[in-house]
Amino acid sequence: MARLFTLMVPAALCLAGCWPEKPVEVTVTGYGAVEVEVDSFSVGIVSVGYGQTQAEALGSLNQQLTDLRSELVKLEGIESLKFNANQIEVTGIADPACAENFDSYRTIDKCPPVRYTARIYVGVSGSPAKEAGNIVSLATELTTGNAEVNRFTISDQQSAEDQATQAAFANARAKAQQIAQASGLKLGPVKAVLLPDDREYFYDRQAPLEDRISVTASRVPQQTIEIDVPTQTVSAEFRVTFELLEPEAESP
Repeated sequence: MARLFTLMVPAALCLAGCWPEKPVEVTVTGYGAVEVEVDSFSVGIVSVGYGQTQAEALGSLNQQLTDLRSELVKLEGIESLKFNANQIEVTGIADPACAENFDSYRTIDKCPPVRYTARIYVGVSGSPAKEAGNIVSLATELTTGNAEVNRFTISDQQSAEDQATQAAFANARAKAQQIAQASGLKLGPVKAVLLPDDREYFYDRQAPLEDRISVTASRVPQQTIEIDVPTQTVSAEFRVTFELLEPEAESP
């Protein structure tokens, strides 16, 4: 037994002194945000045509759509414009004197339509953002429906995201540096970068405008509307793991 004890002692010493030490690391959350003035808009227009027949209603709607396409591009101050007309529907309207005698779900069977409406949704995207109000104003002159500003966006979203990423990483490094100094250690290299909860960290990612229509400035709405151009916050957040190193010994 004494001989066996003698052989095990060097092995125990090696486990204690020869096994590589686990590096000291610190993980911090970095957050960065930039405020960017929007430069593009999106307007929704509902155009409605009326007629005694389906053909008349569609003809009225088609004329409004033609006017929108031809006149909005002439609006002074507009730099780019894109149309997207879809979601069309034609609806029959029953004679009120007949409809009041039946439940609503029976009206269409018992009371034939006396007139029709044709409705279409038109999405208009463009720039600059400050002209969104005038787009709405002119659209109400050209149609019998309604129009509203849906949202504002940033055309160069990638540049804003890059700025937010740099700010977030600088924030993470500053936090890790404080921890390293408080621990008497030196901040080392980055070991890992992780998104929180595996989520995309950029706020409101939007695709840039495509299929832009050339514009000619020659039209002014009867009522010009000036709007306050908003800003948009683009942010980034992620976890960064740094290695902490022993400070270098000073030369004697």
